[in-house]
Amino acid sequence: MDVMVGGHQCLRFLRTAPSVGTRCEHETSCAPLGCLTRLHRNHPLRGDLSHGGMGRRAARSILTSGTIGSSAITEPSTSPPSLSYPGVSANGLQLADFEGLRGVQATQPIQSGDTLVNVLGPAAIRILPEDSCPCTNFVRPDFWKQAPWYAKAGVLLLAERSGQLPPTHTAYLRLLPETLDTPVLWTDSELDLLANPPMQEKIKQQRREWADLYTAFSEAYCGPSPAPDKQTFLWALQCVRSRAFSGPHPGPPIQQRLASGAALCTLGAAYVVWAHVPLESALNAAIAAALFNLLYDVLLSGRRRWYALLPGVDSINHSSHVESDVAYRVFGDSFELTTGSSFQPGEQVFISYGLQSNDTLLQYYGFVEQDNRHERVQLDVADGESRAQVCREGVERRKRFIHHLALQTFRGKGNGVSSRDCFPLQ
Repeated sequence: MDVMVGGHQCLRFLRTAPSVGTRCEHETSCAPLGCLTRLHRNHPLRGDLSHGGMGRRAARSILTSGTIGSSAITEPSTSPPSLSYPGVSANGLQLADFEGLRGVQATQPIQSGDTLVNVLGPAAIRILPEDSCPCTNFVRPDFWKQAPWYAKAGVLLLAERSGQLPPTHTAYLRLLPETLDTPVLWTDSELDLLANPPMQEKIKQQRREWADLYTAFSEAYCGPSPAPDKQTFLWALQCVRSRAFSGPHPGPPIQQRLASGAALCTLGAAYVVWAHVPLESALNAAIAAALFNLLYDVLLSGRRRWYALLPGVDSINHSSHVESDVAYRVFGDSFELTTGSSFQPGEQVFISYGLQSNDTLLQYYGFVEQDNRHERVQLDVADGESRAQVCREGVERRKRFIHHLALQTFRGKGNGVSSRDCFPLQ
């Protein structure tokens, strides 16, 4: 049973630092994860509690002791003033520290409907449905054809880092965190500390799937020796899953469409001259081909999706209380981030990563959100138990559990055949 709960019942995971005075050299790219590198985990209760991530050492410490520290560390900000990358334009935004946590600040009034960031297509690391393998000197096409989208994007990261693709995204790659510590890397004993069997099983399944992907990648690897090891491969997958955006794919960019149309017209004219076909017949064939392509795009656009790493966009932190949209613009071959919320100069700007529960945020992004509007609690309903009874008891136990251990999930007990349902908690 899935129960929708209010965010006030959710306490966030916190970050810790192994030592005072260390600083992450890649912290300009730490959002939206916050920084999960081992050199930039903040002390518990440092600064803003709304967003951030937690390393497994912090999880182990908090879960086993049931307490949270209260001291704070403050370091001077060395943030660059803008979110400038080649091919990226950000309007009225700059990187900033908010009580020790990395974020993006408004430098001018922002209204609902404003465009925040525009990323030209070549500046993004993108996966499109019609794309073939662009790095056959790094991995065989058979792997690319079968791999899920996030594995393809991870391969692009690794191929460009190893020099097997043109250095189009050098500035962006240089600012990616060197290490990540999402739960897929945790041990079974560390996962047990979550006391959340459904989530634990999802993470273990993710671990198995990623291990199989690495095996397939290793067998299909054809780049220079040595091949990326498993740790490096998992780093790439974590970067992609924690930073990528997606949306319905409207088809090829307008430049490609125009080029195809011009080629079709040229071939049609040549065929008319060579085969002495009436011009009317050739025009009918060209119109039929154009209509077929148009209908093909319209019918499939709802099912086909693009995926992209968008420099600048992925530096903005998440909130379930704001509205935003990332869309692909065919005519400009660009990705555009627009906001449905308003921000004043000096305020932190947030966007939405979608209707994500805290379990999903922790599993793939490495953080949970306080006051998450989309939080869910999964409970077991055993034979003979009423849904209402399990709901009341499970949620009350969850709240006590969260309050004591600073956890954000709880699963009710039940030994019978479980059923699942989803309804709003009144």
